[in-house]
Amino acid sequence: MWLIDKIKDIYFNRDIQNLFCSINYDIENWNPKIKVYKYDKMFSLQKFLEREKEPADIIQRIMSSKSPFDEAKNLYNGNMSNINWKRIYYEQSNIGRKWISVWALRDTNPMTIFCGTLEYILNIIGDILGWSVRLNKVTNTYGAKKFLLHCKNNEYEKILGYFDNEILSCFALYHLKSNMLLTEILDMAMDNLNINCQHFNTACGNLYLNIGKIAVESIIYKVFESAYKVNKFSLKNLFFCADKHVNVEINTLKYDISIMDKDRGFFIPRKEHREQIEKDVLYLNNFLQQAHVLVDRFPVIHIYSDSITYKENYCVDDGEYFNMMFCRFEYKPNTSTGKAAKYPLKLMYYTNKEIFGEIYYLQNKNIGKVRIIAWHQGKCFIINCIDKKEGLAISKIETTKTNGKRETLFNINSK
Repeated sequence: MWLIDKIKDIYFNRDIQNLFCSINYDIENWNPKIKVYKYDKMFSLQKFLEREKEPADIIQRIMSSKSPFDEAKNLYNGNMSNINWKRIYYEQSNIGRKWISVWALRDTNPMTIFCGTLEYILNIIGDILGWSVRLNKVTNTYGAKKFLLHCKNNEYEKILGYFDNEILSCFALYHLKSNMLLTEILDMAMDNLNINCQHFNTACGNLYLNIGKIAVESIIYKVFESAYKVNKFSLKNLFFCADKHVNVEINTLKYDISIMDKDRGFFIPRKEHREQIEKDVLYLNNFLQQAHVLVDRFPVIHIYSDSITYKENYCVDDGEYFNMMFCRFEYKPNTSTGKAAKYPLKLMYYTNKEIFGEIYYLQNKNIGKVRIIAWHQGKCFIINCIDKKEGLAISKIETTKTNGKRETLFNINSK
């Protein structure tokens, strides 16, 4: 009863109140399936700092210091004096993500990783809710309902989509190293979180004390239930061996990601990149036309330049902003074994006409693979294109049946 009254006092929203109270979790003493990597600490730290776009002079200073991991940790302690209070939880979760990664590379005390991960999750929860420290209430009602529904309905993959898998994988790795039971770890880390969240003047404390320990614990435990049941932990992009790693120069890519800002792990294009993005996305109209010729059932649809969406098109409180439904780049230069990736750069494009997908770029700047997802009159159509000798060509066209299963409409190998 206390939880229901507390939530009612804060949210004044019956739907959110009911969703919070409907979340149940099931935690068992599972063991994670995660590869224990052999890695070079210093090399991996340098690659991490480069991945996070830290300035070259700062990386040089950290790597040449007597205590590089301490210097890196101090870098991510962060100066909170100029923080954007509307994005306080996102900013703090991003700092926490970097901090946990550095300590995981260092090979630290497991409880440091456990407690840091719970605080990271709490900050992500605050960002999802759009929690206002000044107003003491949820401001992102749309995002809050969507996330809580995922929790209520045990939609594990969708729940995990809000959290960085690398951080949850660090937790899983140190779980293995600790030889402790999962329930024991979570109980100890929750006790620590409770101790550290007893002040309303801190962001975590304000959220924790307002929505209450029971609600926070329910969501955090739900996240770990999801992570351990899905069990797709991986640290292949954090732990590296120098002798197996192939350097991929950023300046050889089609888009200069070194000048782009990062948001939730992705690179956000600047205005000077839009002309080229439009050319690449509008080029996909060729395949939309070809798909209609190959498959009669495929609708006549077209991508227009003014329908392509960018981060600047949305406000922070928009659902599209929260779900990153705008053009962004993902940069993964290496495979899990350190070899140069075939497609080091990927553009995730979106339009306001229910057409979206991915464009994969080769190291030589050419498009090497494409996926187009289009919704038309309630039906979903998917086009896959691959690089053939004669150029990019449609390899498969699919649609979804009423039961959610895919139906192949065209397959290049079946011609």
